[in-house]
Amino acid sequence: ERAHGLVEDFAASLEAELTYYAQFRGADKRAITNEIQTDLQFFQMIVRMVMQYEYDNKPMTQEEYNQVELIKRYEAAAQLVG
Repeated sequence: ERAHGLVEDFAASLEAELTYYAQFRGADKRAITNEIQTDLQFFQMIVRMVMQYEYDNKPMTQEEYNQVELIKRYEAAAQLVG
């Protein structure tokens, strides 16, 4: 339960930062590329942890994979800054 809360808080923080970064364009966006990439890497890390500990790394169909809430949130955040 506590771990779920930590994951949720961290994911929400990353989503907020990436949403903020999404407003930048051109040279300003290039200046924050490292920050964007770091946030996306952290998000991927928590997705991998959730997949390992909640889903036991079980094989999933693409449809099942697409239904994992944290993955949907990661993909939405990545599209914002993409």
